[in-house]
Amino acid sequence: MAVSISDVLSIFSSIKDWMRLKPLPDRVDALERRLAALEARRSSSPDLLACSRCGMRTLVVSERPHPTFGGFGMKQLTVSCPSCLTQSTREFDPAKDPPLHR
Repeated sequence: MAVSISDVLSIFSSIKDWMRLKPLPDRVDALERRLAALEARRSSSPDLLACSRCGMRTLVVSERPHPTFGGFGMKQLTVSCPSCLTQSTREFDPAKDPPLHR
């Protein structure tokens, strides 16, 4: 039984592919754990820009210093919901609240 060079190269090729595929289940598990942690962290912090009426993302219409605590850096945001047209005012503390991504 003679083994040709193409047979040997084919075996090495499949070994190389197997070595690349072998760690994938562990990597997928690690990515799923990271994703679950990110989703849990995101859901645990309330969304400052969520509409209190319908839950959709609101738009910041205006931003000004808080009338009472503006000297401490707090701001007052006026937000408007494009879905249900509700407009409301939110207090925002840049020192504590997550950054707003508009």
